[in-house]
Amino acid sequence: MNIVQFSIRNSLIVNLFLIIIVVVGVLSWNSMPQEMFPNIALDRVRVTTEYQGAPPEEIEKQITILVEEELESLADIDIVTSESAEGLSKVEIKLKPDSDVDDFVRELRAVIDAIEDFPQQADPPVINRLKTRFPVISVTLFGDTELGTLF
Repeated sequence: MNIVQFSIRNSLIVNLFLIIIVVVGVLSWNSMPQEMFPNIALDRVRVTTEYQGAPPEEIEKQITILVEEELESLADIDIVTSESAEGLSKVEIKLKPDSDVDDFVRELRAVIDAIEDFPQQADPPVINRLKTRFPVISVTLFGDTELGTLF
C-alpha cells in the first residue's frame, strides 16, 4: 500500500495530521523572537586604551606591548591582533570555540588592572565584548531595465 492509497482511504487521519502540523507550525512561529537587526555576540573582546597626543610608536611601546605580554598568561585565546595609532591602542582577542566569554572577560579585567607600568597620562583601559548587528535578510535586484523600475 503506498501513501496515496492510504491517504485516499483514510482522509480523516491525513487531514488531522495536516491540522496538527499547521497548528504546531503557527505556535512555533509565534514563540520565536523576531528582530529586524539582531545583536550577535561574537567570541571576541577588545581592550582599548587612549593616550592623547602620543605618537603610535610610543603607544605601541608603553601600552600595546604591555597588554599583549599580559595576555600570554591567559587561556582560551585563539588570535590576538593589535593596532597602535596616534593616541589610541586597540588589542582585539579572538577566543577559541566553546570558550566562556564572560569568565574570560573577568580574568582579563583582573590581569589588565594589575598592570602598573601604563603612563600616568593614559586613560584606564576599557574592555568590551564585541557584538555586531546585521540584517537577517538582504535582497538584491538586477536586470536590463531602468533603475526606477527596479525600485
